[in-house]
This record gives sequence, structure tokens and C-alpha cells, in this order.
Amino acid sequence: MLRIALLLYFLSHIPISILIDFQAILPRDWFPKFALDATAWYTEAFGDYLLANPPQWYKSFIWIELIFQLPFFFVAFYGILTRKAWIRSPLLIYGAHVVTTVTAIVYEAVMSGKLTQAQLPWFLAIYAPYFFLPLSLVFLCSCSNFPVKAQDKKVKNN
Repeated sequence: MLRIALLLYFLSHIPISILIDFQAILPRDWFPKFALDATAWYTEAFGDYLLANPPQWYKSFIWIELIFQLPFFFVAFYGILTRKAWIRSPLLIYGAHVVTTVTAIVYEAVMSGKLTQAQLPWFLAIYAPYFFLPLSLVFLCSCSNFPVKAQDKKVKNN
């Protein structure tokens, strides 16, 4: 079940990155109107002031997402889907990196006092999968043979 959640995570992250996140660093005229409208609605409704008016440190995270993470989403999806052992270390690195960046984003949002009491739980709920699924990768890839099936490993050892 977690494997399917991770596959959906990486697959869904591709359009979210391209259509929403990259608006923080790329010219607005590169994006379709529906993506601009969706981002404007989201930032207003949920108070995501970091995406609405990104500071330089936040933009650095988005540049890393564009240069390294976006290509990796395809690799990770393939590696998990086909249960390749070689994906374990890259997934561990990715998971640790994303947990670190999301921690900084959530800490800033919580401690800044810029979110209302109504917005804060929604903000945390929206960012939660981007913390907990990468955190699960850290544990899975350091404490198990994920994504390789146990019987696949036994066959290779014989």
C-alpha cells in the first residue's frame, strides 16, 4: 500500500511542480491561465504567502526542485514501479533532502504568525504528505530492502 502511495506521490508531483511550484521562479507568461488562477486561489485561501511572494531562500528550494527533483520524479517512479534495488540510495537522499526543506517551510509558516488560526491547519495538512512520504522513504530505504520484493532478493541470492 505504501508503495502505491509513493508511486502516486511521484506521479502527481510532476504536474504540481510544473504548473504550481515553478511559478515562484519562472516568468508568469510561461504558465497557462488555469494554473495562474489555481495558484492565486490556493495562496489566498490557504495563506501560502511563501508561494505568493517567495523569499530568496524559498526560491532556492524551488530551483533545486526544478533542476534535480523534477527529473528524479520520473526515475523514482520507474525505480519503485519496477522494484529496482539501485533506486534505494537515491530515494534515501531525496527523502532526507525533502524532509529538511519542508521542515524549514513549515517552521517559517508556523513561527511567522502570518497564517490565521483557520489557515494554519490547512497549510499543515497540505504540506503533510510532502513531509511524511519522504520521511517514510528515509526509513524504508535505510531499514529494509524497499522497493525490492523479499522473494526477488531470495531468487537473486540462489
